[in-house]
Amino acid sequence: MIPDYHAHDFNPFQSSSEHFETLVERLSCAETKALQHGQLEEVIAVEGRELMRQLLEDHLALRSHDESNSERVVPVAADRIHRERARDSERCLRSVFGDVQVHRLSWIAPGAPGLRPMDAELNLTGDLYSIGVRRLVAQKAVRSSYDTVIEELAGELGKPVPKRQVLELALRAAQDFDTFYEGREGMTSSEDDDLVLMSFDGKGEPSVATPGSRGSRVQSRAAALTGVPQRAAGGSPLGSQPTLPRGSAERRTPGAGALAA
Repeated sequence: MIPDYHAHDFNPFQSSSEHFETLVERLSCAETKALQHGQLEEVIAVEGRELMRQLLEDHLALRSHDESNSERVVPVAADRIHRERARDSERCLRSVFGDVQVHRLSWIAPGAPGLRPMDAELNLTGDLYSIGVRRLVAQKAVRSSYDTVIEELAGELGKPVPKRQVLELALRAAQDFDTFYEGREGMTSSEDDDLVLMSFDGKGEPSVATPGSRGSRVQSRAAALTGVPQRAAGGSPLGSQPTLPRGSAERRTPGAGALAA
């Protein structure tokens, strides 16, 4: 049912105000005072989500009220069809808080699709799902399987999103992927640029491959930069130390095996 936006005492946030007062009363009653904190979290999570959903719907009702009571200006569409008649219409929007109803004017003409300026102002999508739901699907789809995404969305949105819709939303989120990278300038190099190759040993110590014949020894970074072979604490060059047996205390170095990118 479309609210009476022309009523003199129309209060768009009446429903959310009543819901908030009801929640406060519930939290103040003796029964709620006997609950544990985990149970309190569940009560506030459920009722708080409903309050946020109602706030969103009430705000949309306010926008509808303003549109209905403002001066009527016949919109001009790209098809140049003159639409002089306006009628009330509504649609459902599945938001991150739950389903809300959007009431707006639809400008019509014989044989032409309706034109709804408020849809453009709100940037509404052509399907049921809001931008926030689309964002959730995109964020979750890159980390988990689609079955996991569906399960998590059902818990967060309060209503399940069918797998086919999840697949379509994920594909739409990635439709500009190639275009995005085609418009970016990559790094360019010339023949005169120096190429530095770095690797890391088991201790995470950076090393640089020195110029020379194939199979040349890889020196430590300090040695490559100074030209002097790095020496151990005892004074002998690295590489001349005797090999320690596997599992010995001296062989186990803190941080060994660390990976560096």
